[in-house]
Amino acid sequence: MEERKRLGRGLEDVSRFYLSSRPRGASERTRKSDSQPVTRHVIRIFYPGSSLIKSCFLANFALELARNRFHVDIWDGDRSEGIRVGTMLQQVVRQGLYPGAGTVKLYGLPDILVYDADVQPEGKLHDLKESSCLERDRFFLVSTPDSLESVLEWDTAFDAILLAPIDGASLLRCYAYCKVIWERDPSSRVHIAFDNPGSETRAHEIFSRFSGFVKERLSRDPHFLGCLVHDDLLEGSIAEHKPIVLSYEASAAKDSLLAMSASFIESGQGHAPTGSAI
Repeated sequence: MEERKRLGRGLEDVSRFYLSSRPRGASERTRKSDSQPVTRHVIRIFYPGSSLIKSCFLANFALELARNRFHVDIWDGDRSEGIRVGTMLQQVVRQGLYPGAGTVKLYGLPDILVYDADVQPEGKLHDLKESSCLERDRFFLVSTPDSLESVLEWDTAFDAILLAPIDGASLLRCYAYCKVIWERDPSSRVHIAFDNPGSETRAHEIFSRFSGFVKERLSRDPHFLGCLVHDDLLEGSIAEHKPIVLSYEASAAKDSLLAMSASFIESGQGHAPTGSAI
Protein backbone atom coordinates (compact mmCIF):
# COMPACT_ATOMS: atom_id res chain seq x y z
CA MET A 1 0.00 0.00 0.00
CA GLU A 2 2.80 2.39 0.87
CA GLU A 3 4.47 1.70 -2.48
CA ARG A 4 1.21 2.49 -4.28
CA LYS A 5 0.93 5.83 -2.44
CA ARG A 6 4.45 6.78 -3.47
CA LEU A 7 3.71 5.88 -7.08
CA GLY A 8 0.54 7.97 -7.08
CA ARG A 9 2.37 10.91 -5.59
CA GLY A 10 5.07 10.58 -8.25
CA LEU A 11 2.51 10.73 -11.04
CA GLU A 12 0.94 13.78 -9.44
CA ASP A 13 4.32 15.48 -9.24
CA VAL A 14 5.08 15.08 -12.94
CA SER A 15 1.60 15.54 -14.35
CA ARG A 16 1.49 19.35 -14.56
CA PHE A 17 4.80 19.82 -16.25
CA TYR A 18 5.75 16.65 -18.04
CA LEU A 19 2.46 15.33 -19.39
CA SER A 20 1.26 17.16 -22.48
CA SER A 21 -2.04 16.88 -24.31
CA ARG A 22 -0.29 17.26 -27.65
CA PRO A 23 -0.57 13.78 -29.24
CA ARG A 24 2.56 11.76 -29.87
CA GLY A 25 3.69 11.88 -33.48
CA ALA A 26 1.93 15.19 -34.09
CA SER A 27 5.13 16.94 -35.17
CA GLU A 28 5.92 14.28 -37.79
CA ARG A 29 2.38 14.40 -39.19
CA THR A 30 2.55 18.18 -39.33
CA ARG A 31 5.77 18.21 -41.34
CA LYS A 32 4.32 15.78 -43.89
CA SER A 33 0.93 17.44 -44.33
CA ASP A 34 1.63 21.14 -43.87
CA SER A 35 2.66 22.96 -47.04
CA GLN A 36 3.35 26.32 -45.36
CA PRO A 37 6.88 27.75 -45.58
CA VAL A 38 9.28 26.70 -42.87
CA THR A 39 9.33 29.29 -40.09
CA ARG A 40 12.68 30.49 -38.82
CA HIS A 41 13.36 28.70 -35.55
CA VAL A 42 16.70 30.17 -34.55
CA ILE A 43 15.89 32.54 -31.68
CA ARG A 44 18.53 34.77 -30.16
CA ILE A 45 17.83 36.09 -26.66
CA PHE A 46 19.31 39.44 -25.59
CA TYR A 47 19.28 41.28 -22.28
CA PRO A 48 21.83 44.12 -22.25
CA GLY A 49 23.15 44.39 -18.72
CA SER A 50 21.75 41.23 -17.06
CA SER A 51 23.02 37.81 -18.05
CA LEU A 52 21.37 36.45 -14.89
CA ILE A 53 17.80 37.41 -15.87
CA LYS A 54 18.47 36.36 -19.46
CA SER A 55 19.64 32.90 -18.34
CA CYS A 56 16.67 32.56 -16.01
CA PHE A 57 14.22 33.46 -18.78
CA LEU A 58 15.86 31.22 -21.38
CA ALA A 59 15.95 28.17 -19.09
CA ASN A 60 12.26 28.44 -18.23
CA PHE A 61 11.30 29.33 -21.81
CA ALA A 62 13.07 26.23 -23.15
CA LEU A 63 11.29 23.99 -20.65
CA GLU A 64 7.88 25.38 -21.62
CA LEU A 65 8.56 24.89 -25.34
CA ALA A 66 9.52 21.28 -24.62
CA ARG A 67 6.34 20.82 -22.56
CA ASN A 68 4.47 21.79 -25.73
CA ARG A 69 6.43 19.01 -27.52
CA PHE A 70 8.78 21.24 -29.47
CA HIS A 71 12.35 20.00 -29.78
CA VAL A 72 14.81 22.45 -28.25
CA ASP A 73 18.57 22.91 -28.48
CA ILE A 74 20.31 25.60 -26.40
CA TRP A 75 23.59 27.27 -27.26
CA ASP A 76 24.89 28.81 -24.03
CA GLY A 77 26.97 31.40 -25.81
CA ASP A 78 27.10 34.40 -23.46
CA ARG A 79 30.48 34.18 -21.75
CA SER A 80 29.95 37.24 -19.54
CA GLU A 81 30.26 36.82 -15.79
CA GLY A 82 27.15 35.71 -13.95
CA ILE A 83 24.78 32.79 -13.99
CA ARG A 84 24.71 30.97 -17.32
CA VAL A 85 21.85 28.95 -18.79
CA GLY A 86 23.62 25.68 -17.98
CA THR A 87 23.92 26.81 -14.37
CA MET A 88 20.21 27.62 -14.15
CA LEU A 89 19.44 24.12 -15.42
CA GLN A 90 22.11 22.27 -13.43
CA GLN A 91 19.63 20.50 -11.13
CA VAL A 92 17.88 18.86 -14.09
CA VAL A 93 20.76 18.44 -16.57
CA ARG A 94 22.37 15.03 -17.00
CA GLN A 95 25.81 14.73 -18.56
CA GLY A 96 27.16 12.14 -20.98
CA LEU A 97 23.91 11.11 -22.66
CA TYR A 98 24.77 12.92 -25.90
CA PRO A 99 28.34 13.72 -26.98
CA GLY A 100 29.27 17.28 -26.06
CA ALA A 101 25.91 18.30 -24.58
CA GLY A 102 24.17 18.29 -21.25
CA THR A 103 20.68 16.80 -21.47
CA VAL A 104 17.44 17.69 -19.75
CA LYS A 105 15.32 14.55 -19.98
CA LEU A 106 11.59 15.19 -19.74
CA TYR A 107 9.04 12.52 -18.98
CA GLY A 108 7.38 11.64 -22.30
CA LEU A 109 8.66 14.80 -24.00
CA PRO A 110 11.64 15.71 -26.20
CA ASP A 111 15.02 16.03 -24.52
CA ILE A 112 16.59 19.49 -24.30
CA LEU A 113 20.24 19.55 -25.35
CA VAL A 114 22.40 22.25 -23.76
CA TYR A 115 25.68 23.13 -25.49
CA ASP A 116 28.29 25.20 -23.68
CA ALA A 117 30.19 27.55 -26.00
CA ASP A 118 33.24 27.30 -23.72
CA VAL A 119 33.75 23.62 -24.58
CA GLN A 120 32.20 23.31 -28.03
CA PRO A 121 33.97 24.12 -31.33
CA GLU A 122 32.36 26.79 -33.50
CA GLY A 123 31.79 24.15 -36.19
CA LYS A 124 29.27 22.49 -33.88
CA LEU A 125 27.38 25.78 -33.65
CA HIS A 126 27.10 25.94 -37.44
CA ASP A 127 25.74 22.38 -37.65
CA LEU A 128 23.14 23.11 -34.97
CA LYS A 129 22.02 26.32 -36.64
CA GLU A 130 21.51 24.56 -39.94
CA SER A 131 19.52 21.68 -38.44
CA SER A 132 17.34 24.07 -36.44
CA CYS A 133 16.33 25.92 -39.61
CA LEU A 134 15.02 22.78 -41.29
CA GLU A 135 12.41 21.45 -38.86
CA ARG A 136 9.11 23.15 -38.10
CA ASP A 137 8.90 21.94 -34.52
CA ARG A 138 12.55 22.48 -33.53
CA PHE A 139 13.90 25.60 -31.85
CA PHE A 140 17.52 26.59 -31.47
CA LEU A 141 17.75 29.08 -28.60
CA VAL A 142 20.93 31.15 -28.36
CA SER A 143 22.04 33.01 -25.25
CA THR A 144 23.73 35.88 -27.04
CA PRO A 145 26.52 38.26 -25.96
CA ASP A 146 24.82 41.60 -25.41
CA SER A 147 26.46 43.83 -27.97
CA LEU A 148 25.33 45.26 -31.26
CA GLU A 149 28.48 43.88 -32.84
CA SER A 150 27.36 40.34 -32.05
CA VAL A 151 24.25 40.88 -34.20
CA LEU A 152 26.39 41.66 -37.23
CA GLU A 153 28.75 38.74 -36.62
CA TRP A 154 25.95 36.16 -36.87
CA ASP A 155 25.85 34.51 -40.31
CA THR A 156 22.46 32.76 -39.99
CA ALA A 157 18.98 34.25 -40.20
CA PHE A 158 17.32 34.54 -36.79
CA ASP A 159 14.45 36.01 -34.84
CA ALA A 160 15.09 37.78 -31.54
CA ILE A 161 13.72 38.18 -28.05
CA LEU A 162 14.79 41.43 -26.38
CA LEU A 163 14.38 41.61 -22.60
CA ALA A 164 14.77 44.97 -20.90
CA PRO A 165 13.76 47.12 -17.95
CA ILE A 166 11.46 50.04 -18.73
CA ASP A 167 13.87 52.91 -18.09
CA GLY A 168 14.63 55.26 -20.96
CA ALA A 169 18.22 54.13 -21.54
CA SER A 170 17.18 50.45 -21.78
CA LEU A 171 14.36 51.24 -24.20
CA LEU A 172 16.77 53.20 -26.40
CA ARG A 173 19.08 50.17 -26.45
CA CYS A 174 16.11 48.03 -27.50
CA TYR A 175 15.42 50.45 -30.32
CA ALA A 176 19.07 50.26 -31.41
CA TYR A 177 18.88 46.45 -31.46
CA CYS A 178 15.67 46.57 -33.50
CA LYS A 179 17.29 48.92 -35.99
CA VAL A 180 20.43 46.80 -36.44
CA ILE A 181 18.50 43.52 -36.61
CA TRP A 182 16.07 44.79 -39.25
CA GLU A 183 18.79 46.52 -41.29
CA ARG A 184 20.58 43.19 -41.35
CA ASP A 185 17.45 41.16 -42.18
CA PRO A 186 14.07 42.90 -42.68
CA SER A 187 12.25 39.57 -42.34
CA SER A 188 13.40 38.98 -38.75
CA ARG A 189 10.73 38.98 -36.08
CA VAL A 190 11.54 40.87 -32.87
CA HIS A 191 9.75 40.07 -29.61
CA ILE A 192 9.92 42.57 -26.72
CA ALA A 193 9.64 41.51 -23.06
CA PHE A 194 9.88 43.87 -20.10
CA ASP A 195 11.61 42.93 -16.87
CA ASN A 196 9.71 43.80 -13.69
CA PRO A 197 7.74 46.80 -15.06
CA GLY A 198 5.63 47.23 -11.94
CA SER A 199 2.26 46.33 -13.42
CA GLU A 200 0.82 44.82 -16.58
CA THR A 201 -1.06 48.04 -17.32
CA ARG A 202 2.15 50.07 -17.13
CA ALA A 203 3.94 47.53 -19.34
CA HIS A 204 1.28 47.80 -22.06
CA GLU A 205 1.33 51.60 -21.90
CA ILE A 206 5.11 51.71 -22.30
CA PHE A 207 5.09 49.16 -25.09
CA SER A 208 2.42 51.14 -26.93
CA ARG A 209 4.62 54.25 -26.85
CA PHE A 210 7.75 52.25 -27.69
CA SER A 211 6.19 50.42 -30.63
CA GLY A 212 4.78 53.71 -31.95
CA PHE A 213 8.28 55.21 -31.79
CA VAL A 214 9.72 52.17 -33.60
CA LYS A 215 6.96 52.17 -36.23
CA GLU A 216 7.49 55.85 -36.99
CA ARG A 217 11.24 55.49 -37.52
CA LEU A 218 11.66 51.95 -38.83
CA SER A 219 8.23 51.21 -40.35
CA ARG A 220 8.17 47.91 -38.50
CA ASP A 221 6.18 46.48 -35.60
CA PRO A 222 7.81 44.52 -32.78
CA HIS A 223 5.71 41.88 -31.02
CA PHE A 224 4.96 42.35 -27.33
CA LEU A 225 5.80 39.09 -25.57
CA GLY A 226 4.83 40.19 -22.07
CA CYS A 227 6.62 41.00 -18.85
CA LEU A 228 8.61 39.11 -16.23
CA VAL A 229 7.28 39.64 -12.70
CA HIS A 230 9.69 39.35 -9.78
CA ASP A 231 8.69 37.65 -6.52
CA ASP A 232 10.27 35.64 -3.71
CA LEU A 233 9.86 32.34 -5.55
CA LEU A 234 11.74 33.70 -8.56
CA GLU A 235 14.59 34.94 -6.39
CA GLY A 236 14.74 31.56 -4.65
CA SER A 237 14.74 29.66 -7.94
CA ILE A 238 17.69 31.70 -9.17
CA ALA A 239 19.61 31.16 -5.93
CA GLU A 240 18.92 27.42 -6.02
CA HIS A 241 19.51 27.11 -9.79
CA LYS A 242 16.10 25.50 -10.26
CA PRO A 243 13.76 26.75 -13.01
CA ILE A 244 10.62 28.27 -11.54
CA VAL A 245 8.27 26.48 -13.96
CA LEU A 246 9.16 23.23 -12.17
CA SER A 247 7.69 24.56 -8.93
CA TYR A 248 4.16 23.78 -7.76
CA GLU A 249 3.95 26.90 -5.59
CA ALA A 250 1.65 29.71 -6.65
CA SER A 251 3.76 32.50 -8.08
CA ALA A 252 3.18 35.65 -10.09
CA ALA A 253 6.66 35.24 -11.59
CA LYS A 254 5.92 31.70 -12.76
CA ASP A 255 2.59 32.79 -14.22
CA SER A 256 4.33 35.58 -16.13
CA LEU A 257 6.85 33.14 -17.63
CA LEU A 258 4.10 30.75 -18.68
CA ALA A 259 2.18 33.64 -20.24
CA MET A 260 5.20 34.80 -22.24
CA SER A 261 5.83 31.29 -23.55
CA ALA A 262 2.17 30.97 -24.55
CA SER A 263 2.29 34.38 -26.26
CA PHE A 264 5.33 33.28 -28.25
CA ILE A 265 3.60 30.11 -29.47
CA GLU A 266 0.26 31.81 -30.12
CA SER A 267 1.96 34.54 -32.15
CA GLY A 268 2.42 31.93 -34.88
CA GLN A 269 6.12 31.45 -34.25
CA GLY A 270 5.73 27.85 -33.14
CA HIS A 271 2.95 26.63 -35.46
CA ALA A 272 1.86 24.35 -32.62
CA PRO A 273 -0.65 21.74 -33.81
CA THR A 274 -4.14 21.61 -32.37
CA GLY A 275 -4.08 19.91 -28.98
CA SER A 276 -0.75 21.29 -27.80
CA ALA A 277 -0.55 22.09 -24.11
CA ILE A 278 -0.17 25.64 -22.97
